[in-house]
Amino acid sequence: LIGWSAELGRSGDALLKHLEQTISAINTGTADIPSTATALKAFLDKDNTRISKLESRLCATETGQLRSRQSKNRAANMINEAMQRNQFTASIITFLQGHWYDSVQLLVLEHGVDSDEWRRAAKITETIVWTYQPLIADDTALAQAKQHLYRVVASLATEIRELLVALKHNSQAIEATLHDIENDHINIIAERPLTCVPYAPLNCDLAPYAHSRVSRLLLRKVQTLQSGQWLVFKDGEQAIRIKLVLKLDDVKQLLFTNRNGVKVMEKSFEEFAYLLSSGTAKILH
Repeated sequence: LIGWSAELGRSGDALLKHLEQTISAINTGTADIPSTATALKAFLDKDNTRISKLESRLCATETGQLRSRQSKNRAANMINEAMQRNQFTASIITFLQGHWYDSVQLLVLEHGVDSDEWRRAAKITETIVWTYQPLIADDTALAQAKQHLYRVVASLATEIRELLVALKHNSQAIEATLHDIENDHINIIAERPLTCVPYAPLNCDLAPYAHSRVSRLLLRKVQTLQSGQWLVFKDGEQAIRIKLVLKLDDVKQLLFTNRNGVKVMEKSFEEFAYLLSSGTAKILH
């Protein structure tokens, strides 16, 4: 009953009518209490079974879609952030926005965004980007900077190869890709000018986590939410009751329904943390 609200349509109206009739019969003394309680329980059990089936179907349908969409979004945001305002050759742009992007998505799907694999992929992305930027140092430090670059480049191909899961069964494509990157690095170390070209960022939703970090305290409130929990969400002047039916910890995504088992909202952990902190969403205890 906690999720009832006036806009639930026929299902909500039927529940309200049944409750009003039960209360009226009790108040007027015309009800047989045991049979009235049995009838009310049977109605609620049937209604809850119907809603549970709808929620189960929705979760089964949405789980794969949410994971796929969020893996793409997380991968694109991470790569875009690393590449922002930097210069690149056509070959490395094609790599970062092609095979690497595909591989990072698969890593998110398989291991999640809290995994060592994800953190390693993000670190390698930053390293790849760094190796393509001009060395800025005075004459004394330039030699040391070049030595450091040489050491990084020497091990980079091995690290990239290990995470190129999108090309897992295509060793020829892996070697061709790494060959292009190696040629660029040879030119960089030899101080030959690179032919850099403009690029467009990968398409993605601009989520809050792409620009600022949510505090651990705010995120902890979201992380402690449990499936089946009810909350109040303020939509303008209207306050609606929503139920958390799906919590995907690997891709940090939440799915909410109304009492009819109909999807009303999906949010990332970070987005919902902001809603909780602003009071737009409140947990019903």
